[in-house]
Amino acid sequence: MSFNTPTINYFSGNDPEYFSKITSISLDGIVLTESDYTVDDRGIEVFFSFTSKKVEGQLDKEGIHTITIKATGYEDATVNVVPDWS
Repeated sequence: MSFNTPTINYFSGNDPEYFSKITSISLDGIVLTESDYTVDDRGIEVFFSFTSKKVEGQLDKEGIHTITIKATGYEDATVNVVPDWS
């Protein structure tokens, strides 16, 4: 199976400083490091592209996966992902 880089567009509301307040990003409870993803910060929109083999291996598993973004001063943001490899 080839791995297409999954990308999430996260809208952070009206706070263009949201990205600088992020303390951690995890996938199914596995804390990701900066080498696991790239970020395109466009102010109130932040695009996360997940690029590592660790992410690929996790998303290869069947079912719904949860990405959790923790940021100081915000409730945890969760994004549920169902990979479609077809």
